[in-house]
Amino acid sequence: MNFPNEQLTTQENLNLITDLKFDDVDHKDYPDYCDAYVEEAYYGDRPMTDNELYDLNNNHYDWTHNKLLESIGAEIDFLSNLNYNNNGNEKHLSETQ
Repeated sequence: MNFPNEQLTTQENLNLITDLKFDDVDHKDYPDYCDAYVEEAYYGDRPMTDNELYDLNNNHYDWTHNKLLESIGAEIDFLSNLNYNNNGNEKHLSETQ
């Protein structure tokens, strides 16, 4: 990445990347998700450029893959906390206990 006076290779700088949005996530390809990539993200308080996203996706695969799995895990946790009654209405488990 072309950040002034910084190298993205340190964990500290990678941790400044937030709000990742992934594309081409095919759950039939679990756990590899080989086609998935970061489509949007923020570095600090600014959106990452296309060049920075390209670099992130191509040079930090392990980091981005772990972030994808974390994201999917959070999504699964959310869905598992939902319960549907017979009418198809959504209810949180806490409301049914």
